[in-house]
Amino acid sequence: QKEPPHLMCIQEAKAHKEKLKEIDHQVEGYSLYWAQALKAGYSGVAIWVRDGVEVISCQDKLGIEKFDNEGRTLILELKDFYLINSYY
Repeated sequence: QKEPPHLMCIQEAKAHKEKLKEIDHQVEGYSLYWAQALKAGYSGVAIWVRDGVEVISCQDKLGIEKFDNEGRTLILELKDFYLINSYY
């Protein structure tokens, strides 16, 4: 709380968006970007972006079905760089 990060990345999120309604996933002052696996309870990555940080685009696919089905990558395009959050 003393030093709020601009970006927070997690891997092994393991929850589907539908389940997020059942848990408190909101972080005040942040927007959530999410990539989930087709298989429930498997892999997944998330990025919380602090309000005021402009996200130009968000991509959750690499074009490789094996990896895209597992929700292992989120790519955010920001003003000065790309942020790649990937779970190996």
